[in-house]
Amino acid sequence: MAKGQAICPEEFERMLSATLPVVTEVGSRRKKAKLAEDGKQPTVRERLIAESWKQLLRGL
Repeated sequence: MAKGQAICPEEFERMLSATLPVVTEVGSRRKKAKLAEDGKQPTVRERLIAESWKQLLRGL
């Protein structure tokens, strides 16, 4: 049986920093565009969603 391995702090920080790009890429208005490439700012809703994901990750 395979055992899981704890992630290091750097991996966790990368996960947290990836929440906003993931939320904006999944959204319908930016389905295939990257946030940095299109120059648009994330909406308030996208920021709230990203923050809720960060809170979930911290809680886990």
